[in-house]
Amino acid sequence: MSLNTMRESFKRSAPWVMGFVTVAMVITTFSNLGSSLRGGAAVSNSAANGDEVVATVNGLDIKRSEYDKEIENLRQMQQMSGQPSSIMQDGFLGVRGFDQLMQTKLDMQTAEKQGLTVSDAELAKARENIATQYDIRTKLSLPKTATIADIDAAYAKAGEPTFTERVDNDALRQSVLLQKLQDKVKNAVPVTEQDVRNSYRQYHTRHILIDNKKRSDEQALKQAQDILAKAKAPGADFAALAKQYSEDPGTKDKGGDDGWIDQNTTYVDEFKKAAFTLQPGQVTPDLVKSPQYGYFIIKLDEVRDNLPKDFDKNKASLTAQYTQAQQGKAWDTFEKGLKDDPGVKITINDPAIRGGHSIMQSLSAKDQPSRDALMKAALADYQTALAKNPKSSDAASINILMGQIAGQLHQDNDAINYFKAALAHTDDAQLHMTLGQLYMKQKNDAQAIEQFQAASKQAWDDQQLHQMLMMNYMQMKHPELVKQEQQWMADYQKQHPQPANNFGGPGMPGGPAGAPTVVTAPTGVPAGAIHITTPPASGVKATAGTAPSAPAPKPAQ
Repeated sequence: MSLNTMRESFKRSAPWVMGFVTVAMVITTFSNLGSSLRGGAAVSNSAANGDEVVATVNGLDIKRSEYDKEIENLRQMQQMSGQPSSIMQDGFLGVRGFDQLMQTKLDMQTAEKQGLTVSDAELAKARENIATQYDIRTKLSLPKTATIADIDAAYAKAGEPTFTERVDNDALRQSVLLQKLQDKVKNAVPVTEQDVRNSYRQYHTRHILIDNKKRSDEQALKQAQDILAKAKAPGADFAALAKQYSEDPGTKDKGGDDGWIDQNTTYVDEFKKAAFTLQPGQVTPDLVKSPQYGYFIIKLDEVRDNLPKDFDKNKASLTAQYTQAQQGKAWDTFEKGLKDDPGVKITINDPAIRGGHSIMQSLSAKDQPSRDALMKAALADYQTALAKNPKSSDAASINILMGQIAGQLHQDNDAINYFKAALAHTDDAQLHMTLGQLYMKQKNDAQAIEQFQAASKQAWDDQQLHQMLMMNYMQMKHPELVKQEQQWMADYQKQHPQPANNFGGPGMPGGPAGAPTVVTAPTGVPAGAIHITTPPASGVKATAGTAPSAPAPKPAQ
């Protein structure tokens, strides 16, 4: 997974992350009275007294215990989402954990500046909501009318910490305060019926992209300005210019044609905002810059309304859905504004945490040189962290992060050394696969096969891994190993028959009559680039290997 994909993962997970935070951050582990309820627990300020201060955000301390607990919360979130844990992802929990803690500190500071407070009654209501959400009364065989005091008594009778003791007061107050701030921001978003109708409007656009990663930003800007002048000239053939100059492989050969797009199309916001203000036949008067891709020149061909036929009948529910989406965007924008404020003062004392912060900053860097500089800074901080404590329990995950960063910087030999160092602390199939694909990239088949076979041994029953092995062996032109994997697939399918699908054929992964799955070798995909993965992922296990570049601007907002 690329660094850009990490950024999209965060955005997709944001809604359920907030829901988890409002409950899991305030609950310690419930005992097995009827069932085991597990959640994370944020450490209160009083409990954290005496902790090492790992960072400060605008003068607010982040203690070691807070940081450790945030990582544990993220790990539990990953488990709750059904995603398997992986050493390839584990190091990034710390990266993400600090980022979320930093955001929470900024949110809390803002809420207090705005005069928001939490009353005892609101605190009691929040505690009651947790008891209801976790169905505590049923699990303790108590009547529905049982009070919090009754619940506490049931726990105490069993010699267990009470429910009130398990729900941290300071963290619960923080949770309620953050929800108040979020509600205030969201409720300030005005939505009219016309806004909802306009959300179904569709736009037929074309675009030209000049990539600012293939060259300096100044060079890309100059080239894009020259092309914009040509596109705005009377009688200009925009499609021909796109075919000649555009650097978007997904639309270049189609004359820059995007087809019909709307507000729900997963194009970057900068693109949509500019395109939707144009009139048919108009070209953007100025260049549209996307930090992720470069410079866009956009032309609007047509506009059409695409209202659902039952819009009037379902207007209320459609308006509610649209409002919720707009409010979510408003909250995301609000939080990003707090974090991007140049007045924010962050001091990070722990080099490993500082390295993770540099990785997060690299995700929103405006150009490749800035991204590279931040990743190099992260690499240096991780090296410092390991030098201070080479026997750290985090040594494996830190080495893996260093290997992933080195891969992004095209320092393949360094990446190999970091991954080998990680293998001295852990034995992981995906780590072997990643190392093997780096050796593939270097045409070192013997070492690559050694790592692939180690991965196969470590994850002998992992069907997806064996499919990847088959593709690797095809790419390496080792038919005897391909045949070996095909036989493994055939044997696996006999032992794990799949139900027929709805189209009358056999279900995946088998072919007709239980024949082994034939996996076509990837074309045009050089092996070996390292992809940093993040939890929670999309369900596909992390592997090395270069993913084809996504056509811009489609890899969404």
